Amino acid sequence: MYQYIPAPRDLRRGGETIWLAENCGKSGAADYYYATAHTLLSCLKTGTTTIADGGTIPPHETSVVRAVRDIGARGVLARMMLDIHEAGIPEHMQENTKDWLANTETFIKDHHLSANGRVIAALDIQQVCYSSDELIAGIKDFAERYDIGIQTHAAVNFEVVEFTRQRTGMRDIEYLNHVGVLGPRLVAAHMAWLDINEIFLMKETGAHVAHVPGSSLHGLYGSLNARSAIPEMVKAGVNVGLGNDETNTGTCHDMVREMYLVVGAHAEARRTFNAPDTDLFEIPTGATQATALDMATINGAKALGLEDEIGSIEVGKRADLVLWDLTSYEWIPTTRFNLVSNFIFNATGRSARTVIVDGVPVIDDYVLTTMDEQEILRTCQQLGEEIQPTAPWIKEPEEWRLRWVQ
Repeated sequence: MYQYIPAPRDLRRGGETIWLAENCGKSGAADYYYATAHTLLSCLKTGTTTIADGGTIPPHETSVVRAVRDIGARGVLARMMLDIHEAGIPEHMQENTKDWLANTETFIKDHHLSANGRVIAALDIQQVCYSSDELIAGIKDFAERYDIGIQTHAAVNFEVVEFTRQRTGMRDIEYLNHVGVLGPRLVAAHMAWLDINEIFLMKETGAHVAHVPGSSLHGLYGSLNARSAIPEMVKAGVNVGLGNDETNTGTCHDMVREMYLVVGAHAEARRTFNAPDTDLFEIPTGATQATALDMATINGAKALGLEDEIGSIEVGKRADLVLWDLTSYEWIPTTRFNLVSNFIFNATGRSARTVIVDGVPVIDDYVLTTMDEQEILRTCQQLGEEIQPTAPWIKEPEEWRLRWVQ
């Protein structure tokens, strides 16, 4: 899922607690519902009002819709699609190309702009290296016909890019441009492993990036290291939003913490203490704005095509707002000279006191108002205790990169 700020809400990868969701073929729609509710709870309580789920997993995608509706969040939900099944994909997700497209079109017709417009359907190219030309052509057709966005994972790490190159003769972004989906409708997550030509393609076509720093630290993808293309894309004017990944990748859905990673890790990797670049991620004393703050707010809204509705506090936009508790210990002392730096360096999302979505206080004085928070937590703890001991990766640990490239 993805997010941004005065009402952090937008670019946040993952729409579910993935280690529960991937077992839903066995454990059922109810479990997926609670797994989704748990992730949405984590987002709302740390100041995120809108999630973008780049891979709503079938066959229980309606559980995600129900959870978004019931908890009161805003969700851009992209039903998972990939039709090259060499990656050990669970059997219940191995639809053929025709079925992927047919079932996704049904999902769009049934749920797009439901829940008073808070549920927005989108399309998902789950992994570039595991999606056929035929599938992507169908996705492009749906995007244009229904005027909706596309989400994908691209240029995640060297191995994934190499797999795409071996299959197509092109790198991830080159291939997406070749098949005609690289453009303003597309949000690509991770995106560290680009060459200079691909950076120009991103800029020229108006495609968007979901930078996911916490997930990169956990999965060792490379989006924060010195060769990452993220700073170059920001400098080139590519719209880069700030993202977060599913719980299984070690991320906690706190977008304030993700801002801290962006500001600190990129500066450390590029050694900007020798030559500070205040136009990129550095925050000078007295700053009233920051690139990382834009990434977490308006950039995320732009990536989802929602910049006219959310992403900043303006007359005529939807009432998605977060009230931060500046009396909390981590904010003290706060003045107009250190407000932004305090927010990014000292605060956490847990100081989000009131979270309003579409004018409704979903979190009021730190309390969830729409669902029983304790029931969500109890149920997910129970599910975890039941599922985790039987998970195959506990008995036979494997490296994610090997599963995807072999």
